[in-house]
Amino acid sequence: MEEECVFCKIVEGKLKAWKVYEDDSTLAILDIKPVMDARNIGQCVVFPKKHVSKYYELDDEELAKLFKAVKRVAIKILEKLKPKYLTTFVRGMRVPGHAHILLIPSTGESAWDMMLEASYLCWLKIPPLSEEEMEKVAKLLGATKT
Repeated sequence: MEEECVFCKIVEGKLKAWKVYEDDSTLAILDIKPVMDARNIGQCVVFPKKHVSKYYELDDEELAKLFKAVKRVAIKILEKLKPKYLTTFVRGMRVPGHAHILLIPSTGESAWDMMLEASYLCWLKIPPLSEEEMEKVAKLLGATKT
């Protein structure tokens, strides 16, 4: 556990939180500060109890439990809150320094939805990489063309 980590303090019971799901290695809580605006009500944060800054620092079993918890909480959000959309956003390596996954329910009309739409429209304008650029990266990653 990290002394100054908000998530570790919640796991240790030093900070209060609204628990949505818990098992031996994972915790899911209601997010007190939904992204963009309050219309994303029901946003949850799912995180490993073990302090890691990157999700790939977890062993395979811990990672599987984390994503099973994400699925359980996502289903609960979809069934109970009935949002138009549910975004899964994996975070790590930045503040707060504890890897976590956000489940962001949205109405389709929130600032979050507008930002995602704007990002998508920008992405549509980006030209695809050239065959040469793809080959260079593929070689580095050991990828094969199908």
